[in-house]
Amino acid sequence: HMWVLQTSDNNSRRVVAVFANRKVADEWWHAVLNAPPILSNNMQRISPQVYNYNGSVCQISLFFKEPQFQSVADKFRGRMFLTGEIDK
Repeated sequence: HMWVLQTSDNNSRRVVAVFANRKVADEWWHAVLNAPPILSNNMQRISPQVYNYNGSVCQISLFFKEPQFQSVADKFRGRMFLTGEIDK
């Protein structure tokens, strides 16, 4: 799994991404790097298990719902899931 932390404010919850295996996690990150700018320009890898995203521009919790993420998200259906973590 990995933590995806929102950087635009300190009041939003973090997201936990769970992958089928390490290979899928690596594949996901490479897909994000080559994704449309709405995703690729707003995600930052801090470490293999910690990522930041700009929540004022892109909501990673909507990865499987938003049309702008579809080109990447469809490749990962059934191989990963995202869940919100309430930490405040």
